[in-house]
Amino acid sequence: MPYAVRPPSTIFEPEKPGGTLADAAIALGVPLLNHVTLPPTAREIRITEDYPMVVNPTYSNSTIMLRLVEFDGKVLGELLYIRRGPYSSRSDEKCIDSANGLMDTVCVRVAQLKSGPTWEQIAANLETLGAWSLSEKCDASGPLIADGGGLQIHRLVGDQFSSYYCSAPKYRLSAPGRTAQQLLVYLHDLAGMATELQRN
Repeated sequence: MPYAVRPPSTIFEPEKPGGTLADAAIALGVPLLNHVTLPPTAREIRITEDYPMVVNPTYSNSTIMLRLVEFDGKVLGELLYIRRGPYSSRSDEKCIDSANGLMDTVCVRVAQLKSGPTWEQIAANLETLGAWSLSEKCDASGPLIADGGGLQIHRLVGDQFSSYYCSAPKYRLSAPGRTAQQLLVYLHDLAGMATELQRN
C-alpha cells in the first residue's frame, strides 16, 4: 500500500489511543493509520474487538482483527489473531513489545478463510453494516463498561482519518450500540470461517 507520512501538525489521536490496533500495527510492521495518508482513491479499515477481559479460547485465547484495503479497484484483506502474553516459539507468530508501555508482549499470527465470502463480498458487507459511517457514541446514555470488550475501528480514506470506539456493545440498547454489536458478531462469524496458517 502506498502510504505517505502525514505532516506532524496534522496527526491527531484516535478516539481510543493504543489498544489492539496499535499493538497489531507495531507487530505487523505497518504504520498507524493516523500517521499516514493514502492516494485519494484508496481507503483502509482496521476493525477489532479491543482486548476483552476474558479472551475467547476458540481463537487460542486471542482477539481478532480484520484489515481491509481497497485501491485501484482491488480489495485485499487479512484476518489476524492477536494476543498478549509471553513470547512464542511458533514460527507463524510474530511477537514484539506492546505499545502500551507496560512491558507486555503482543503476538500476531495470520489466519486464512477456508470458506465463505471473498474479500470483495466482505468489503460490501462492511459497507452495509455501517463500518465506514459509524460515528455516534454508543454509550452516551449509559455507563462505561470496562470489562466487556469493545469495538475499535480505524479508517483512512485518502488523507482523512477517523476512528470509532464502543465499550461493551452487546450491553448497549442505542442504535449505534446495536450497529457496533452487529459488526462484532460479523467479525466473529468471519473467524469461524477461518483456519490458522500451518506452523512451519
